[in-house]
Amino acid sequence: MDKRIAAAIIACLLLLPVCGLAERGVEYVEGVRCYPDEDNWTYRFEYSYPHLIALNDQDAAAFMVNETMDTVMREMLELVIPMFAHSDVMTEGGQVTVKQTYEVTADTDRIFSVLMTRRETRDGEEYVTLEGTTFDVGGEYAGEMLTLRGLVCVADSSDQLGRAMLPVLWERYLALGGEGAELNETDEEAFMELAAPTMDFYADGEENAVFFFQPSLFSGSYEGPYTITMTPEELEKLAENVPAEADEF
Repeated sequence: MDKRIAAAIIACLLLLPVCGLAERGVEYVEGVRCYPDEDNWTYRFEYSYPHLIALNDQDAAAFMVNETMDTVMREMLELVIPMFAHSDVMTEGGQVTVKQTYEVTADTDRIFSVLMTRRETRDGEEYVTLEGTTFDVGGEYAGEMLTLRGLVCVADSSDQLGRAMLPVLWERYLALGGEGAELNETDEEAFMELAAPTMDFYADGEENAVFFFQPSLFSGSYEGPYTITMTPEELEKLAENVPAEADEF
């Protein structure tokens, strides 16, 4: 066999694993809804959310992720937003504007993670809400949303990890106050009730868990998101001294 042909075949074989691990692309679905109409609206909802570009026709994970994102937005557009738009209480202070956007925080061979920011302006005040979602796109649960334990794969349950994180989050919250963030008058007991580490997290590109604080814990203009990143190893060590109470993936 010609040496050049042999070298070309070897080069192609070496590239096969790389092709198999090709990254999915991301495109955004955008839109605006105004109620009761575009010319005389009292409630305006603007949105933008990501769709995964499937690797091929058999990329079930991408299709499932997109269907989940579409379903969430359909419920907002067909049920939630019309209900709010027709509420006299919601619009009694004048026009209400809502902007809901998503940031892709991780897009790896195993996971796809996003952080949603919802900014609502009414009565001259802005209200911000955050929501993190992480999907399995290359593992045993491809296409499904992952729990905290499902992301980091340590400890006995998400509940155990959440209870282990609460003191860490409280210390970080107090530290943010020392760094200039305007904290609400929240004591430790109230904070422990309000914090939700098993829900308020997303993944970064290294597949670490990034915990965020809801804007309602802060006063004044919101400059967040305020976060704390924990590796799986750090979470595993934290959970060693916290008894497990429930098993879940």
